[in-house]
Amino acid sequence: MKESRRNYFIGLNNGMLTSVSQSILNPNFVLAAFLYSVTGSAFLVGLLATVHFEGMFLPQLYMSSLIEHQKRKKPFFIYALALRIGMLIIMILLIFLSSRIGSIWILYIYIFVFFFYKLFRGAEFIVFWDFFGGAVAPNKLGEFIAYRTLLSNIAAMVTGILLIQPIISIYGDSHTSVLILSLVTFGILLLDLLQLSLVREVPNESPPAKRSLRKTAAGGVAAMKESPNYRKLLVLRILHRINMLNFTFLIPFAVEHLGIIGIAGIFLTILQVTKFSTSVLWGRVSRRFGNRTVLLSCNILFTLGALLVLVSSGVPEIFHLTLRWLPSELNLPMLIVILSIVTTGAGLTGNTISFKAFVLESAPKHRRSSSLAFINTAAAPIALLAPICGFIVEQNPMYFYFFYVFIAGIGVVSAAVAASLKEVRHEVPREAATTGSSG
Repeated sequence: MKESRRNYFIGLNNGMLTSVSQSILNPNFVLAAFLYSVTGSAFLVGLLATVHFEGMFLPQLYMSSLIEHQKRKKPFFIYALALRIGMLIIMILLIFLSSRIGSIWILYIYIFVFFFYKLFRGAEFIVFWDFFGGAVAPNKLGEFIAYRTLLSNIAAMVTGILLIQPIISIYGDSHTSVLILSLVTFGILLLDLLQLSLVREVPNESPPAKRSLRKTAAGGVAAMKESPNYRKLLVLRILHRINMLNFTFLIPFAVEHLGIIGIAGIFLTILQVTKFSTSVLWGRVSRRFGNRTVLLSCNILFTLGALLVLVSSGVPEIFHLTLRWLPSELNLPMLIVILSIVTTGAGLTGNTISFKAFVLESAPKHRRSSSLAFINTAAAPIALLAPICGFIVEQNPMYFYFFYVFIAGIGVVSAAVAASLKEVRHEVPREAATTGSSG
């Protein structure tokens, strides 16, 4: 009981520290704004988004097959976090070197190292939830997940408005800003490593039989053949990854067509406030009307979010409001972009909640954990579309308009796929907490 209580509070603290570190080095806003400010390259922004998604999702299936038969899980997420800290040290050195030399090739190396930083984060994520799914008392697991999500969202909101935006307001989207934020992240990860080393683990003396990566993947393919729903959910996950390119190129679009700079912290805070404020709403909609209704609604919101970005560049500014902590003037186009973030963010939140539940309800009972990991891993290659889109819009800023028309169309297709799903309602087991996605 004492060990369970200790693990409970360490798990809550880990959620807050992880959320803060993820917000500080957010690839869609903070790092994208830095790369675009320094290089003007939408291709680099797209490449960053690719390594972010690939790094998070590629190791999930492998880690599932690696750890499910292990007696002890704690060493795996400790090693993964330690390796991630090592990658961050290299990233800090590269940012410092880039500020002195100014070569774009250093930033390519930075993105390469960032891939491994996210790769170890993806491995840490899957092992952490596999461990904590059993390390917290079963009767408190649901409460633990709810409080962890709540505190993590609050921590991310506070980080955006009180840490990220003030630094960007002073130093701009520069090497100095990223260097300071990276050093803060380094301290946070060290603190997290220290507290996670205090977690108590009771070895599982009766672990399940070992399954190879090939067998785990074969289980996912078998589930795909058995369930039309499962096939549609994979298609939906692929389309969802394309929808999220809305955020990937929002900073470059805002710079080129609206003249908005130095606002990554505000955008990030608005996204976190949206996720925090809509999560309960989506939970109630799911309970009353089903997960299919939530997924359908979310994909409609993805379409609306892309259309709002298009509208933002065509409306008159009407008013100008200068704020001391905001490098760009607040005007109507910026408010419409903010509304797009709210709309897309609300869709992202509902999609994350109901998609995970839908997969766990649709998958065979003995393959629930690996089923979600299989879908996330199988859909990962679509992230390669990001640098391709970045290269295209880099040729001519007007191509941004065609890009967002494309994203709006993908939202319509996603809504059609969601509408064709067959609703399945079962009790969702605690595997929902042990395997998941970050998007």
